[in-house]
Amino acid sequence: MSSPADHDAPAIRVLVVEDDSFSRTAVVDALVAEGFVTTSVGSVADALACVDDFDPHAICSDLHLGGGPSGIALLTHVAKERPWVGLVILTSHQSVESATGKSLQPPPGTVSLVKSSLTSLSEIGQAIHDAISAAERPPTPREPDNEFAESVTVSAAQAEILALIAAGYTNAAIARERDSSVRSVEMLVARTFRALGLDKDPDMNPRVLATRIWQSGNVVVR
Repeated sequence: MSSPADHDAPAIRVLVVEDDSFSRTAVVDALVAEGFVTTSVGSVADALACVDDFDPHAICSDLHLGGGPSGIALLTHVAKERPWVGLVILTSHQSVESATGKSLQPPPGTVSLVKSSLTSLSEIGQAIHDAISAAERPPTPREPDNEFAESVTVSAAQAEILALIAAGYTNAAIARERDSSVRSVEMLVARTFRALGLDKDPDMNPRVLATRIWQSGNVVVR
C-alpha cells in the first residue's frame, strides 16, 4: 500500500471544505504533511466557485457547514458533474445517518469518517485514497491516429468536455448532461480551448480542432 507522501506518484489535489477555521487548518496541515496539495474554503458556495480552477482529485468536506447548504449537498452536486472525484465526509455525530436520517445520505462511494473515532488525522489521508479508488475513472481517449503526433495534457474536467464535444454535444446539451448552467459550461469550454491553444486563430473552428485532438488518442489526463 503506497503512502500519500510517495514522491514517485503525482501530487493529489484535495479541496477541504470546513466552516470552522481551527478544524480546517488542522485538516489542511495534516494533509500537506502527507504530501497532498490542498486548497480550503468554508462554504459550499466557495467550494463550487473554485472547483473548476483547482480541479481536485478529491473533496474532504465537513457534514455541517454553518447555516448554508450541507456537505452532502456539495458532494451530491460534485458526484453528478465529476464522478471521478473522490468524496470524503467528516461528521461529529456517531454516523452520517444519525445526523441526517436515512433520507439524506452522501453519494455512493463516499467515505464517511466520524471525528471522535479518528485516532490520527493521517486516517483522513487514507480515506482520500480509498475514495479516489472508489470513484469512476475519467473519460478515456480513443485510439490514436496520425493527425496529432504530440501529446497534450488536460485535466479530468477538460477531458470530459472534450469527450462531449467530440460526441457532438452543444454547450446547452453539455450543461444538461452535467446538470450545470450553460454559462458555467461556456466558461469551462473556453478554458479548455485556451489550454489547448485553440483560441488563437479566428479562422479555425475550435470545436472541430478539439474533436480531432480528442480523437487522436494523444490526450493525457492528469
